[in-house]
Amino acid sequence: LLLAALLLAGVLSAGHLALRRTLIEPRRALEDATGDLISGRYEQDIPLQNRADEFGAIARFLETFRELARARIEAEVARQTAENASLSKSQFIANMSHELRTPLNAIIGYSEIMLEDCDDPANTRDLERVLAAARHLLGLINDILDLSKVEAGRMALNIEEIEPAGVVDDVLAAIAPAVTKNGSQLVVENLARNSHFGTDVLKLR
Repeated sequence: LLLAALLLAGVLSAGHLALRRTLIEPRRALEDATGDLISGRYEQDIPLQNRADEFGAIARFLETFRELARARIEAEVARQTAENASLSKSQFIANMSHELRTPLNAIIGYSEIMLEDCDDPANTRDLERVLAAARHLLGLINDILDLSKVEAGRMALNIEEIEPAGVVDDVLAAIAPAVTKNGSQLVVENLARNSHFGTDVLKLR
């Protein structure tokens, strides 16, 4: 009887270990993995995926769910990042529009007032150059800060008949201080006068 009892105890113990290894431990592992997914913890891979039984099938399903959840979270993060970047860009455009246009409009206004009261031809030419450069810069800023045009990837052209020599003269006058600052010289040769063609003068400048 004692030997029979010991043998029965050994069989029951071996059966319990086998049951624990094949059923109880896999079930607990899948329960823990499911709990992680429910709690939003998607970092760890799901165990038991290489098993060919029902536990393996459940594990592979949970792994698919985990990957889908991670992809959804990453897509949401990317969308939020893009929205934040777009908002920051819009705020930057709005701020720069005010900060750049306001002083330029002041320069244009004062230049026009001074030009009306100026009797010296030399000073008149200088004021006209300042006024032309300020208006040109304001036009560039208006184009650059027009967010709808930038996002659409196109910029409208304002075609008009111009004399290229006059445009070159305006550019030379605008950049002359920067050229002469370091003792450099800028020479324009063979500049045809009294010729005309159609273009967007603002963008050509």
